[in-house]
Amino acid sequence: MVVLVTAVLGVAAIAAILAATPRQPDAPMARATQMSNEPVEGWQRVDLEVLTIDVPDGWHRYDSGAMALGGSSSIAFLGTHPIDGCGVDHADADCVFARPLAPNELRIHVGSSAGFLRRPEIDPTDERRFNAVIDGQPATRHEMVATAGIGADLLIGYSIAMSDQVGGQITGDATIRGPEVDALREEFERIIGSIRLAFHPTPLPDDETVRDRIVATSIEWLDANEREAYGTSYYACFPRDAGASRETLVMGAPGGPLDAPFWGTCSVELTETVLTVWDMTLTATWDAGPGWAAGQYVSHYYIDAAGNGVGVRHEPFDGSFPGS
Repeated sequence: MVVLVTAVLGVAAIAAILAATPRQPDAPMARATQMSNEPVEGWQRVDLEVLTIDVPDGWHRYDSGAMALGGSSSIAFLGTHPIDGCGVDHADADCVFARPLAPNELRIHVGSSAGFLRRPEIDPTDERRFNAVIDGQPATRHEMVATAGIGADLLIGYSIAMSDQVGGQITGDATIRGPEVDALREEFERIIGSIRLAFHPTPLPDDETVRDRIVATSIEWLDANEREAYGTSYYACFPRDAGASRETLVMGAPGGPLDAPFWGTCSVELTETVLTVWDMTLTATWDAGPGWAAGQYVSHYYIDAAGNGVGVRHEPFDGSFPGS
């Protein structure tokens, strides 16, 4: 039986990339009020390196920088009230999260998270997961009634997708204590709308020659890597052009060789996504034969404008390859 493994695409950057018009995702809801780039009287601009964010004068800032398991990190805390006992300028994140809120306190935590690709059941390019846009990037807004023991009445936040690494996110989460919950909620939305990201992805090129070159280079890399690492020529079956499909003899499977080759159809699709990366979908299908059922195996390789592989997702597969 062939063992299927997850390979991370590591294609070298391709230099000749043509510029294209930036694309903005459609969003069914964008609660954050987009603010001007110009300074606003009575507000201060806070530089957190990965982004800038505007908050009212008199707010308190505590840098954090704590790392957590799973690729998450804490960048800073911002709020209406001081957070005593957790540090002067650099706050201990665990201490802050446990510190009760004062009446009419709004506390914002800015962080980052590895996010989507650590959950293989989730398609990170599915636009239905995004319901807001922050500084041109797709984002997800969530709101819930608080049940934690720190005196909060409301938990609300945004996760901003960062397409330099599919699945990466910048997060801005608030805890709010009333009685003026609605006013504090609106203030949070305005603050989130002031975010300006330090990174914006390079638009994907429209030139078909460039796209086909990137597809060919990517599949060639996958083929060479699988042959060297696992002794399989599975990726040799795929055409080197986007949108192409061919019936051919499949000589291997992902992660290992086959006892015998089989006839199947291998196809390549290249789709632009809301994350400003391509989804290069490689699909192998086969008909039923002696000792095996009909089936298909689908892999999604996510590629940025420079041809770099930034993520991979394999669709669930509970069968086996013919000849394995």
